[in-house]
Amino acid sequence: DAGEPEPMRSAIDILNGMDFANEAALLEREKAAKEMVFVLPGIAARGQATVIYASPNSGKTLLTLRIIRDQAAAGELKDLVVYYCNFDDDFRGANFKGRYVQDLENVKMIDNQNTAAEDILNIMKRSIEDGTAGRICFILDTLIRFVSDCDRGSQREFNKLVQRFIAAQGTIIALGHTNKHKDAEGQSVHGGTADIRNCFSQTAYLNLETDKDDLERRVRFVNDKLRGMTRVSTCFQYCHGDDKNWVERAQSVERLDEDEANKMAKATIAFAKRKDDQAIIDFILSELQGGPKSLTHLQREKPANQTGLPTGSRRDRERVLDKYGPKNEIEELRFWGTSKGQTGGLNYYLEDWEPPSYQVVDMITG
Repeated sequence: DAGEPEPMRSAIDILNGMDFANEAALLEREKAAKEMVFVLPGIAARGQATVIYASPNSGKTLLTLRIIRDQAAAGELKDLVVYYCNFDDDFRGANFKGRYVQDLENVKMIDNQNTAAEDILNIMKRSIEDGTAGRICFILDTLIRFVSDCDRGSQREFNKLVQRFIAAQGTIIALGHTNKHKDAEGQSVHGGTADIRNCFSQTAYLNLETDKDDLERRVRFVNDKLRGMTRVSTCFQYCHGDDKNWVERAQSVERLDEDEANKMAKATIAFAKRKDDQAIIDFILSELQGGPKSLTHLQREKPANQTGLPTGSRRDRERVLDKYGPKNEIEELRFWGTSKGQTGGLNYYLEDWEPPSYQVVDMITG
């Protein structure tokens, strides 16, 4: 009888109907799957939601646009179209960046002059419904223009939309800010609550490894939450200064070899730590001005010398003598040399002093 209601399906029947691990369903999915594309190689891939946290003015927009430009120019984006939603810039700044990408067919730029954040979110919903999400990559710059970083209610709705968009093979790269405070280990911490980070497929931090006032900056993308084929870290350097406009800075970006970048990072840390040792270094240099001094002489406890420089403890002086001598791998941090004295002890001398040579005399032949 057509008027009779259909029998109620059991929970198992419903779950079995959701199963796609069968030949027909798998073939259908594989046919619909989009070609893998790395939008930001080693950092963000197609079909994923990636959030990149960085401190303000550290170069996150600069690096992101430069990498995307290179990928687009090389044809690596395939059929993916990147919509850069620049909602964190002034009128002139947005125009500079628009000029930078205007010749790229599959990179578009949208700003908040004529478009609201809600418009982008509504278009995201529409792309899910009309099946075009898989060809779209939204870059949200910055994240707080699209969702509050502390209102969990709005974050819940935003995260639901992101998950639906990713399920439809869409791609999102969101640029967020770090907290001004570091964690107990000195590492960057995301701004706001952890809800966005927990929802997104991948999380990366862009860390500035040089002083913020340096004209040549070095930065490192560090993956904190991994999914898929991603690198643990990727390093770049670029020129930064008032004499260069935004496009010139973007053109100066260079990717660094990982080994070279690690050496440079160690050097940066070493130069930073030198500041803590500088007073003792100055004291030792003042002692060596009059000629070589033995280790015993430099170890000897004494008050601040005539120049008023603090001498540090004996242990501090021994550490500094060893650290900034011939064994230091960084040439700029080698301040003195060492030689063996006649009695076999260690002498310290400044580089412009030539140590004497001692000859062994045969007591029998003379």
